[in-house]
Amino acid sequence: NITLPLVNNNGIVKDAHVYPKNTQEKPRIDKNFATDAGLVEAEGFDPADAGAGVNVGANYDNYQKKKATAKAEIGKDVKYEVKTEIPELASYKSLVWNDAMTDGLTYNKDLVITGAGLTADDYEVFADDRGFEVKLKETGLNKVEEAAKTGVVELTLKYSAKVNSNSVVDMPEKNDISLEY
Repeated sequence: NITLPLVNNNGIVKDAHVYPKNTQEKPRIDKNFATDAGLVEAEGFDPADAGAGVNVGANYDNYQKKKATAKAEIGKDVKYEVKTEIPELASYKSLVWNDAMTDGLTYNKDLVITGAGLTADDYEVFADDRGFEVKLKETGLNKVEEAAKTGVVELTLKYSAKVNSNSVVDMPEKNDISLEY
């Protein structure tokens, strides 16, 4: 609510700039096993959780759904896909993804981001065996902002992790991603 006239310590404000509050749309994100992960769903998965199974890739509509767990033996690489939808006309001062894996997964340090014409020179990856933080550099942010001028932009992160000897049978390995913007 705005009360008129606007008044400050100097008296009535004759020229005031008023902007709508919280109008910038948030980016959407989802993570799942990659479409070519080649995984088999673990026992007990209910196919009624349509679209949330393994080998289906990221899908924004499945963000809140329970994801399938997969059978994977020690030494197997598990491929992941993360999709991020940037709204039209969006402009961000930073875009940073974080993925922290449990002891049962070893990150393969093979992250690639595609979309908006991004190349490896447009982002920085800080990684160890347990996961990564990837941050768009100014050149990457500029490419995303330029692409968003003509419509919605989709960025795709693809990477993998190896199931290691610390994984526990019948205990799904937790592997979530977060986006800061």
